Amino acid sequence: RTNTLTVKPDMTATYSMRDNEIPVTDLKVEGNQVSFKVTMTFNEQSFPMEFKGKLEGATLNGAFITSRGEREAVGKKVQ
Repeated sequence: RTNTLTVKPDMTATYSMRDNEIPVTDLKVEGNQVSFKVTMTFNEQSFPMEFKGKLEGATLNGAFITSRGEREAVGKKVQ
């Protein structure tokens, strides 16, 4: 699946998944470390997720962390 993290100059962000745009909370970029949180909602149930990763050049490597475990994620920086 291809999802999109959009970070605006004011450091607000959204996470787009399929046709859903989800607000990002707690976005942090410290050096090359990136983290943020999103809450997905399916059938009126909420599922919080946290991402922790490392930006190396134009590549973002990390993992989404949920109550069900971790899922590796790889992304690329586009402008």
